[in-house]
Amino acid sequence: MASARPTSISARCYRLRRRGFTLVELLVSLSVLVVLLLLINRLMASALQVTGTSQRRMEADTQARAVFERLAIDFGQMLRRPDVDYILKDATRLPQPGNDQMAFFSRVPGYSTTPAAPPSQMSLVAYRVNSDSSSPYVHKLQRLGWGLPWNAAGTETPLVYRQNATSYPPNSISTNWSSAVDMSEQEHYELAGPQVFRLEYYYLIKGATVYDATTASVVTLPSRLSATPWDTRPPLNHTAVDGLRDVAAIVVTIAILDPGSRIKLTQTQLAQLVTAMPDFNEAMLPGELEERWQQAAQTAPIPAEAASAVRIYQRYFHLTPVTP
Repeated sequence: MASARPTSISARCYRLRRRGFTLVELLVSLSVLVVLLLLINRLMASALQVTGTSQRRMEADTQARAVFERLAIDFGQMLRRPDVDYILKDATRLPQPGNDQMAFFSRVPGYSTTPAAPPSQMSLVAYRVNSDSSSPYVHKLQRLGWGLPWNAAGTETPLVYRQNATSYPPNSISTNWSSAVDMSEQEHYELAGPQVFRLEYYYLIKGATVYDATTASVVTLPSRLSATPWDTRPPLNHTAVDGLRDVAAIVVTIAILDPGSRIKLTQTQLAQLVTAMPDFNEAMLPGELEERWQQAAQTAPIPAEAASAVRIYQRYFHLTPVTP
C-alpha cells in the first residue's frame, strides 16, 4: 500500500520551515544593522558635542555674571572724593599695556590682619589678572579686599587722604599698599575669576555744556569713550581724577576660557593670546574692542577648539553723579 504523501501546499510549508537564511540575506541584514549603528553613533556624537558646547557657554556666562556683579558692588560703593587716591589707568601718566589693574577705596567688607582693631566700613579694593608665571593663579583674575581700620585704631595703615591733587607720597595707595599695584603674593587677594584671562577697562566721559572764556561762547562737548578718567578737552582741560567727576561709566571688557578648553593650552600659548588681544584706544568705535579680541582668538597660534571657546563679555558700570 502506497504511503500517504503530503499535499503540495503542506510540502511547501514544510520546506519553508526547514529552510534558513541565505548568505545574501545575512549580508544585507548585517549591512543594514551597521548603517543604523553608524547613524546612531553619529547622532550621539553630535548630541554630545552640542551639549558640551552649551555647557561651556553656560560656565562662561556664569563666570562673567559673577565677576560683573562683584564689580558692580565695588564700583557702586566706591569712595569718590578729590582728596583720596586712585590707581586707574590713563593714557599719559599711567598707561597699562596688556591686562589692566585698578585699585580704589570702597565701602565694602574686607579682610584685616589686625582683627582686634575696630574695623571701619572702608576697604581697599583692587583687581588684577596675575601674570606671575610662578604663581598658581597665573592668568586668573584676582580681587583684593583689604579691610581698613579707623584712624589711630591700630598699627595697620588706615584710609589716607591726599593734601592736594599732586601729593602722591606718602598718602598714596602705591606707597602704603604696594601689593595693590604689582604682582606680589598677598594674603588679602582672593580668586575672583579663575576663567578670566584678559581684563581691559576704559571710561565713558560725560557730555557737558560749558562756557569758553577764550571765545566768549558756550561750547557743547558730547560724551565720548576715553582711556583717561578725566575730560582733557578745552575749555575744561582737566588734569586729575578728582573723584571721577567727569566719568559717566566705567566700561569693563573681559575674556573667558572655560577650564576644559584652558587645559589644552600651555602657559606660553595663553600669554601669546593675551598679547594678541589689543588694548583699547580712543580711535575705536563702540563694540570694536570685542570684535578685535574675537579676531585675535581665531588667528592666535592655539588649537582651533580652544579658540572657538573664547568668550568676550563687556558691561558699562554707570556711576552715580557726585553732589558738589
